[in-house]
Amino acid sequence: MGTVSNLTAGIAHDFNNLLAGIQGNAELLKLEGRGAKLTFSLLTFASKRNLTPRTLRIDESLSLSSGVLQQTLGPDVRVETHLARDLWPVRVNPALVEHVVLNLAVSARDAMPSCGVFRISAGNCV
Repeated sequence: MGTVSNLTAGIAHDFNNLLAGIQGNAELLKLEGRGAKLTFSLLTFASKRNLTPRTLRIDESLSLSSGVLQQTLGPDVRVETHLARDLWPVRVNPALVEHVVLNLAVSARDAMPSCGVFRISAGNCV
């Protein structure tokens, strides 16, 4: 089941990348975002965690996930996190935050010619 879950997450990520260009044109035509809903459903299926929102400290979550990101991105990409002090807690689905950050990181890695830096920043905003 773990292999199927990983495969599903990989397919959803690749599909989401293809969908980005299509979705921009679809918005011009005022079509529904069915592809985005499908991507969300695939990512939900791939996740083994509960997707219920809870209060989360983003600074703690990003600090813990930076090691996982480094392993995922490989030795040619350096991961940097820049977190403001006293970040406010947020009410989110932790699994979805993890998926978003991971998808951004993998897309950034794919866009790099050979090596580079992936930076994550977080700050309070009203």
